Amino acid sequence: MPLGSTKEELKETLRSRAADMRERTAALQDEVATTGDDVRAAVINNPWIGVGGALAAGLAVGLLFGGSPARRRQRRYTKLTDKYLDALASEVRASVDAGDDPADALEAALQQRVPLVVHTGDAPASTSWVRAGARALGSAAVGLVLREVLARALEDPSVQATLDEYNPLT
Repeated sequence: MPLGSTKEELKETLRSRAADMRERTAALQDEVATTGDDVRAAVINNPWIGVGGALAAGLAVGLLFGGSPARRRQRRYTKLTDKYLDALASEVRASVDAGDDPADALEAALQQRVPLVVHTGDAPASTSWVRAGARALGSAAVGLVLREVLARALEDPSVQATLDEYNPLT
């Protein structure tokens, strides 16, 4: 805008930009509604797409918030082990500060403590192949479903047009 613009010119420019923003918002709302209808139609025509999407969403949420039970156990046992070692170290430091030999202080502290035993509760080795097979099968199924969903989505002309519109290489 030139510096010598009048108040009316500024108002007109603002009105024009507000109208442009309303048009863009309406176009975006139409696009979102159309995309929702397209997804709904795709799931109705091929229910496996819905199953795959639900599996992918569940997997993502599980990985994001839950982690595996083994990892949660490991974190819990790590805290327990750290507390045990900190207490042991403080006893040894106190003995060394009192004038004891470090090796003798450590031996005495270990003899006075109950040994730390951590039981992980892992399944017996005989069932591990079942879990490994189930994980591999589940992984393959999720991969196949996601590949199918992406392939069908990319076949959709509206999706292709959107990708072409935002492609920085074109």
